[in-house]
Amino acid sequence: MTPTYEAAIEVPALDLAPDHPVAATMDQSLAVVWDIERLGSLGLREGTRALLHPEPLAIGVGLGLDYAFAMFLAPVPLALTHEEWHLAALREGGVTGTNLFLEGEVIDVSDDELVAIKANDPEDLVRAHAAGIESHNTLVRRIGDEAFLHGPQAAHLGPLDLMGTWMAPHAQYAELNSWNYFRYCGSGQTDEVVPVVEDIEGTTIPRDFTGPDCTGWVRDLRRPDEPYVDRGLHASGEGIGRYVQFSDLTPDEQRMLKLQTSLHFVDLANPHLLGIDRIRVGDVAFTASLMHWLTPYGYALDLHGGLRRGTGGAAVLATLRLGIAEQPTFPAVEVRVVDVPLGAALSLQTRTELWLQPRELRYDGAPVPGGRLGARLGWRFVDRFSGYVGADAKSAGWTPGIPALGPAVYGQLGATALLGRPASAW
Repeated sequence: MTPTYEAAIEVPALDLAPDHPVAATMDQSLAVVWDIERLGSLGLREGTRALLHPEPLAIGVGLGLDYAFAMFLAPVPLALTHEEWHLAALREGGVTGTNLFLEGEVIDVSDDELVAIKANDPEDLVRAHAAGIESHNTLVRRIGDEAFLHGPQAAHLGPLDLMGTWMAPHAQYAELNSWNYFRYCGSGQTDEVVPVVEDIEGTTIPRDFTGPDCTGWVRDLRRPDEPYVDRGLHASGEGIGRYVQFSDLTPDEQRMLKLQTSLHFVDLANPHLLGIDRIRVGDVAFTASLMHWLTPYGYALDLHGGLRRGTGGAAVLATLRLGIAEQPTFPAVEVRVVDVPLGAALSLQTRTELWLQPRELRYDGAPVPGGRLGARLGWRFVDRFSGYVGADAKSAGWTPGIPALGPAVYGQLGATALLGRPASAW
C-alpha cells in the first residue's frame, strides 16, 4: 500500500474546454488559495514542533500563529480567488474584466456588457454575483475532504481524530467571511454604503461589476426578464447604477435574502470546523457535514460525507443536494470514488453526478434532468510526486466549481505533490 500524506498540493496546469478561453478557471484559482494556506499551515506546525519543546508549548504557539495566518494573511489569496470566480462566471456570458482583488472588485466591465449578459444569459449574471461565495464554500469542502482523506493521526478523543491538519482556522475564517457578507447584504447597511461609494466614484473611478454580491444576486435571480437598465442612473448621472441596495428589493426579495443569512448557519454542522478530521468505528472511518449554497436558480442545502474502510485504499465521497426555487424541490446526488489503486504507480478517481434543475436555470423554471461524469488518472513517477490527466463532461446545469452552465467538456492536466508526514498509520 502506498502511504497517503496529509497535504496534497496541486498544480492544475491545464483545465480547458474546446471553446474555452485560455484564462484561469475556477479550479486553477482555487488551487492558489489552497496551496498557499495548506503549505503555510503545514510549515507552522512542523516549524514550531522543531523549535519549541515541550510539545504542548509547540502546539499552543503553533496554533496561535496558524490562527493569525488564517485571519490576517490568508484572506489575501482568498480574496484573489473570490474575484477570480466572479470573472470565470462572467466569461461564460462573454464578459471580460480585471481582477482588482485587493480592492474587492472586478473592474473594466462596461455597462453595455452587463446589459447584454442580462438580456442574453441572465443565468450567467446571477451565477457571477454568487460565484465569490461559491469559492469560499468550495474551499471549505476541500479542507474537509483533504483532512478526511490525507490527515495524519494527531490527538484522539474516543473515536474522533483531531487536528491532524491544523486547517480548521482557515475553514472557520472562510465561513465567517461568507456569513458576514450575507448579514451585511440583508441588514440594510447597503443603503448607507452604496451612496457613499457612488459619490466617491463619480465619473472617473472604475466601477465594480456588481457591488454587494448578495443583493445583486437576489434581484437578478427573481427578475430574469428585467432589463439591466432598469437599475437607473449612477448617482453621478453618468452610466447605470449597478449596485443594488437592500431598499431596492421587493419585500419578498428582502425576505429571501434574510433567509440566506439564517440558512448559512447550517454550515456550522461541519466537524472539520472543530478540527475533527474523521470518526473511526472499528476499521471504518467516516465524516459528514452540511452546507448552504447560492445557485443560479435559487439556493441549495446539501449533506456531504466520506467513507473509507481499512487503512488507505479507495474512499467514497458522496453528496445529497436539495435545490430550492419557485417550484420546490430540485434534488441532486454526487458520488466520487477516490484513491482507487490500479497497480503500484497508477490510481483512479471517478465522479458521477445526477440532478434535476430548473429549465434554463430560471427561478421559475420547470424541472429538467442533467448530470456530470468525470475521471482522473494519476501516475506516481516518484514517491511523493504524481502527474494526472482527467476529463469532465456535463449537461446543462450548475455544479460547484465548473464555470460553464451549459453543456461542456473539460480536459485537465496537472501534478500533485504529497507533503508532510506519512498518514498510513490510521
